[in-house]
Amino acid sequence: MIDGYLHSRTPVSLTDSTWYTFSTNADAASKAANRFMLVFRSPGGPVPVTFVSIAAQRQPDRSIKINWEVANEINIEKYEVQRSADGQNFTGILQSDATNSRQYTKTDLSPLAADNFYRIKAFGLAGDITYSPIVKVAPEKIASLITVQPNPVKDKQLNIRFVGQQAGVYKLQLNNALGQLLHQSFINVNTGNEIKSIQLSKDIPVANYQLSIRDKNGKVIAAENILIQ
Repeated sequence: MIDGYLHSRTPVSLTDSTWYTFSTNADAASKAANRFMLVFRSPGGPVPVTFVSIAAQRQPDRSIKINWEVANEINIEKYEVQRSADGQNFTGILQSDATNSRQYTKTDLSPLAADNFYRIKAFGLAGDITYSPIVKVAPEKIASLITVQPNPVKDKQLNIRFVGQQAGVYKLQLNNALGQLLHQSFINVNTGNEIKSIQLSKDIPVANYQLSIRDKNGKVIAAENILIQ
């Protein structure tokens, strides 16, 4: 099947159902009645490249490696690795010349922070285009933590590091060993990795204290014993 709007070719099974997902937009050509066309080739004629598989995997250095396997690589000029944030709007980021191989590999050194969708675009010598299926790589998991740095606290300056937390307002409470509240303040966190500094009263004596941090719902999300020097 040829998509005249996207200039792509998709193999169609003659023995089973073939599903093809497409979308339209403000461009009249995307809704044209003659956008799609079925082409039947003779058994001996050339066939477009067939994508056997495509996979994408995040690496220890945070890059993403994309592997794809093809068959029937006839009259193919090159491949283009395309990336998308939503699985619909793709942009070419890497290219690989066709080398009459079955296996190809490219590495995305600067993937998106959120979801990454990938597909391969094959360019034929005659100007025909074939797309691979789409694969998704989920965002990298970042451990959520809230820590006091340094601990013991010096010069009555409390530095709290927020990692992997949602932006919002958090309540900080400082209690002594008897459970008495000595300090309370609200912290506005804007990003998922941020250090907030709170200047405590000079009158707070040197001792061990219990620090607790609550989210907007009043739930304690962090509690730590600290020494104030």
